[in-house]
Amino acid sequence: MRLDAIVIGAGISGLSAAYFLQKQNQNFLIFEPNKIGGFIQTEHREGFQLELGPNVLVKKSFFEKFIKELQLESSIVYPEFSDYEQFVWYDNQPTKVPKKILEFIKTDLVSVNEKINLLFKLFSKKVFKTQIDLSVFDFFKPLLGPNFLMNIFNPVMQGIYGGDIKNLSARSVFPDIWNFVAKKQSIFSYIKQKKDKPKIFMLKNGNDFLVKKITESLPDDCIRNITVENVSFNQEKREFEVLTSTGEKFFAKKVFIGTSGKSTAKLFSETSNEKFIQFSKKIEGLKFAPLVVVHAKTKTKKLVSEKAFGVLFPPVRESGFLGVMFNSQIFPHLKSNNDELLTICFGGVANPDICSVSEEEIKKRAISELDKCFGVKSAHVISVKYWKNAIPQYNQGHHKLNSEMANLENAFPGLHFIGSDIGGVGVANRLERVYKAFNLLS
Repeated sequence: MRLDAIVIGAGISGLSAAYFLQKQNQNFLIFEPNKIGGFIQTEHREGFQLELGPNVLVKKSFFEKFIKELQLESSIVYPEFSDYEQFVWYDNQPTKVPKKILEFIKTDLVSVNEKINLLFKLFSKKVFKTQIDLSVFDFFKPLLGPNFLMNIFNPVMQGIYGGDIKNLSARSVFPDIWNFVAKKQSIFSYIKQKKDKPKIFMLKNGNDFLVKKITESLPDDCIRNITVENVSFNQEKREFEVLTSTGEKFFAKKVFIGTSGKSTAKLFSETSNEKFIQFSKKIEGLKFAPLVVVHAKTKTKKLVSEKAFGVLFPPVRESGFLGVMFNSQIFPHLKSNNDELLTICFGGVANPDICSVSEEEIKKRAISELDKCFGVKSAHVISVKYWKNAIPQYNQGHHKLNSEMANLENAFPGLHFIGSDIGGVGVANRLERVYKAFNLLS
């Protein structure tokens, strides 16, 4: 069968690509052997709305436009407090991450010398090294100091990437800052030119409502529950050939790859094209952080403060505890029968075997950590969700892999990599990558 385009993977990247293909009146198919929506999954249990994947979304300009197109504005729910507070676990207690100057001056998370150092180097144009691909720790250490990085940055990066700041690449994780200071500009200049911080939000009926709205807008039967075995390129016809597990072959001028890591590597491992084969070997080595997401309910209110978003932990706890989000405190509509909803996460690269731990043991660990850290005696676990390959690790050298992907896109026009191994791991990042593929960003 010949098509205008083929989309491999029906996560948010693949679905949004399909949405724009439809707007262009393209004839296309999506191949997805697993659950539609990827990591965006919402369940309803015991009167609660549970986000098994991302709990919150980031509202950027193009995302806002996309939401309006899908007529989802009325479903947006913002945090109860615009000045919500984030905490990290320090000195055996939750400690507020400073957002204001006075809070920064008073905080115990950063030494006096580091505070003074930051004040002087904030305006310097010679703080950062961009000649080599440095880790997040080594890149920011001259400006922020080791205490700031280990006490604040490390748990935050654990919360976003499940990764280690001594391995994560500053160039890949913070590309905007990297590119800015590479031009010999001060970090203060970067902060000054940045616009307002994007708001976070969730969808009233569940974040998977985004997936449902996109899917409803697509043609009937355009999603095939089939595995793609191989992607090759016919030089003579200048088209891609996609072989599925059923033995069927599909041909198209455009292919959108919404998978990542080993799933992508498999697509290009058996082909006569040497460039594809070499790329397959490289991307197969991409590492992922595992996560176990636990939802629990409790009668206990205000575990830390009334505006607390959650508490992030350094990766040293034996249980693998990464952090807890106070869902219903920030989004009151998530309460049920006056019970509060909490999301607890375990795993990260520091706990590679977390997905081998039994569900019963995970429940025990969740209840134990809530008791030890916050004095919660009434917690009841509602659900446990395992994500073995949750978050790709943008470790040092990752930019080389991304350059390889860009080179392939240039060498084979119509090929687009839109998976989470390039461009960022959040939902907004995924959508931005698709917007770029369709040249829709202004």
